[in-house]
Amino acid sequence: MGMKDKVFISSVQKELEAERQALLTLLTTDPFLKDHVEPVLFEQLPPPTRPKGKPYIDALKKCQIYILLLDREYAAKGVEVSPPREEYDLARSMDLPAMALVKGKYDEGRDLRTQAFLKQIKKDHFTYKRFVDRIDLKQEVAAWLRQVLKEERELEQSPEEGESS
Repeated sequence: MGMKDKVFISSVQKELEAERQALLTLLTTDPFLKDHVEPVLFEQLPPPTRPKGKPYIDALKKCQIYILLLDREYAAKGVEVSPPREEYDLARSMDLPAMALVKGKYDEGRDLRTQAFLKQIKKDHFTYKRFVDRIDLKQEVAAWLRQVLKEERELEQSPEEGESS
């Protein structure tokens, strides 16, 4: 078996922790996905030995797949560009297989900057899906990652590996 593709899972740090953990569990327990991908959650990485400005950007640069989770928050007041927005821009410039998952069916009540970010995602024709709970989030991500692995690496799930999502 070759190297595993690193999957960077991005979101505002103070939001969607349960969803990030659900994806971590999915990617480390699914019989097929665990053999081919490795989740990268910034909050679980060791701190840099030489702290510098944006270590999350360095982490993303080492990844082959990008997943963005969005909900209501954008960034702390006074922060002009959120880390997830920076990661999104970098992932696009790296031409990574990438997907955004937006929590909830409606955009009302989101930070206005988050709404503007969503508009940009749509304008960019960036792949995005909506989800309501962790169950449909895991199903969307599992199906999408299987498609990515098939198209990018010519890897397909065997009948023995079954589907656990």
